[in-house]
Amino acid sequence: MIEIISPSDNSRDTKAKFDLYEENGVQEYWMVYPGLKMITAYILEKEKYKLADEYIEPGFILVATLPGLALE
Repeated sequence: MIEIISPSDNSRDTKAKFDLYEENGVQEYWMVYPGLKMITAYILEKEKYKLADEYIEPGFILVATLPGLALE
């Protein structure tokens, strides 16, 4: 799941949706912050999200649930 975080209502995006996706077993969740040019990636482990990585600089982003796939 990739979520573009809205600057006007990021509390809804960052908390409520995070919890909803976690409760429903979404295996990988990315939060994209366009204004900050940042992506935070989480993976589901033992029914809880664990921070996988944060991407700030341009480059490849590894997709944990699809080994071998990287997005630039």
